[in-house]
Amino acid sequence: MKIIWFFVIVVLILVPITLIDSAALQEVAGKIEVDIKPGETKTFQWGLISDSDTTTTLGLSAEGKGAQFLFLPKSVTLDPHQFAYVQVNATIPNNYPGNVTLTPAMDATEFGQTGGATVINIQVKKFVTLVIASNENPQFRIEQANITQQETQAQPSEVQKNIPSAQQQTNSTQKGLTITASPSNAQNNPGQKTNAPFGGRCLIATAAFGSELSPQVQFLRGFRDNQILLTESGSSFMNVFNSWYYSFSPYVADYERQQPWLQAIVKTSIYPLLGILTISEKGFSAVQGDYGALIAGAIASSMIGAVYFWPFALSVKQVRVKKFNYRMAIIITLVIFAAVVGSIFSVNKYALMATTSLFVLTLVSIFSILMAKTLVKVKNYFVKKHL
Repeated sequence: MKIIWFFVIVVLILVPITLIDSAALQEVAGKIEVDIKPGETKTFQWGLISDSDTTTTLGLSAEGKGAQFLFLPKSVTLDPHQFAYVQVNATIPNNYPGNVTLTPAMDATEFGQTGGATVINIQVKKFVTLVIASNENPQFRIEQANITQQETQAQPSEVQKNIPSAQQQTNSTQKGLTITASPSNAQNNPGQKTNAPFGGRCLIATAAFGSELSPQVQFLRGFRDNQILLTESGSSFMNVFNSWYYSFSPYVADYERQQPWLQAIVKTSIYPLLGILTISEKGFSAVQGDYGALIAGAIASSMIGAVYFWPFALSVKQVRVKKFNYRMAIIITLVIFAAVVGSIFSVNKYALMATTSLFVLTLVSIFSILMAKTLVKVKNYFVKKHL
């Protein structure tokens, strides 16, 4: 069990360091839900907090389905360690049918300094739930009835029926902290810019499969963006993960694109991950919400440890020769699990970032050790049988 305590101590040291790097920009917690009718305009506030020691200017924008109804300033300036409220207007046109709920996202981006090989931009997202009532305007209803009658009389051809809308093709939502990595000369050449957002490209996977539009990459992004990132616990863990992941992935991806042999290795190694996440997705779908994300995280962490990290555990002599203390492993896991649940109840972003990271790394460590010890037992069995 010493090796497990070693991993726990390392995590306790590294997580606060990661939190410091990823907490330069935050947002005020709480959901934003706007009940609105076609023809109405409603105003709400978005709170942003700066943990920087210098004055920062943030670029503001909106994206996703319903973003066209949000009107916010292009930028806002935050003083060091201060917060500001951004006034946002939601306006629904008179001729909008309504009777729909949309979840556009607002982005606040702190642009990194240029001059190095890679520019790191930090971004936070806030989802807005627009609950748009049905359009009860008599004139609108008359116009819609006329349009429906005309469409009934002129049936579309089969070719037209099979053409998906641009909105269906491009719909994508994101949440949480975003890290954008781009070549430093991309400021003057948008066409060369490489985005690596939190809720953006999986750089290493994209380089392996050749395109971020490949089914494998789309599955990884979809599970992350449309399920895990929509929960507080999931987005808190991803804040920490992406601060670590995007610190090296742009360089790995650039090298990988130039090495076909490495692309083949990475592509092969990602296929087990797709299977693991498929199983994790089933766990998430069974419960939903933060606890669904916790179940999915437990499944994914355990299987990733067993599949990918057992060689590291096997290289440690104590793992190979000493008895595994199952009782202690269960106690450690339950204590950390309880800490995560407590963080969910308290809605403490920093606590969630620390406890979810510790929970994931503990499960990865335990199951990598279990897999390594299982392989040792199998090997010893065949040796005794002289096979």
